[in-house]
Amino acid sequence: MDKIILGLLLINPMSLYEIRSYIQRKLNSFCSDSIGSIQAALKKLMTNQEVECQESVEHGVMKKTFSITQVGIEKFKLWIASPITFSKSRDMEGSKLFFLGMAEGKVRLEMLEAYKKDLQKEQQYLQQIHEFVEATKEGVIEENVKRCEENKSLCGKLQEVSNCNNLEEIVGNIYRYQLSTLEYGLKKCAFDISWIEEMLIREKNLERRDEK
Repeated sequence: MDKIILGLLLINPMSLYEIRSYIQRKLNSFCSDSIGSIQAALKKLMTNQEVECQESVEHGVMKKTFSITQVGIEKFKLWIASPITFSKSRDMEGSKLFFLGMAEGKVRLEMLEAYKKDLQKEQQYLQQIHEFVEATKEGVIEENVKRCEENKSLCGKLQEVSNCNNLEEIVGNIYRYQLSTLEYGLKKCAFDISWIEEMLIREKNLERRDEK
């Protein structure tokens, strides 16, 4: 969670609720949007001086905006250059699946059916995001390049992390990999649904055999 927050704050300073909203809209398939988890991560980042906080009054309400520090930038650079470990991505509770064979047949079927429904909801959610991205992609890179050009601090941070001075190239790379993450989520959902359907067929065949 802490590394994800650092990455978000590289894109733009955010409040706690802006961070949560971004995660809910774009990262929910592999990252918790729990307020408690985000608060704990921010507290850790603040303690490590990787993030700083500025308070302001907006519409009569106190607002805390978090931004990444130079220490945070260095930490993020180390993390982003480390190997990707896909086995650590959020997934079905492996331990529950491992022991599911101990449950009665009815429970096994119910658990697999419930997981299939969850996957189908996730697939539909990701598909809606993908359709929105496809429908609005024209001009997105140009708009974000312009936004970065207007924010010298943001521009400098992105150039430092990417070790590249070409802002259009930086923004294009960010966009491509964010889209790739979405496509990965869709393909993974499709695979998992297919795999669960095979499990259900085997379970139902076993149940019919036992009834004979």
